[in-house]
Amino acid sequence: MPIETLLRKTRSPTRATSMRRSSPLNASSAAIVQATIQLGHGLGLEVVAEGVEDVATLEALRALHCDRAQGYLFSRALPADEIEAWIAVARS
Repeated sequence: MPIETLLRKTRSPTRATSMRRSSPLNASSAAIVQATIQLGHGLGLEVVAEGVEDVATLEALRALHCDRAQGYLFSRALPADEIEAWIAVARS
């Protein structure tokens, strides 16, 4: 589940805002994300945050020990035939 979707589900409709329009993680959002990361780690899983769109959110996720992240911060969705070239460039 994308991180923004998870956080929107915890807010009332009047407070439903995107993380990129406010601070990346307020106290209650950080608690939910941290608990989700801990749950994944407790189950022996690698945790991947989906929908990361800015550096502030990435840094907040790193501070909460999230293993990996994906989203528009790194790249738009790519067709399968473009992925290998993108990976080669990203690794260089």
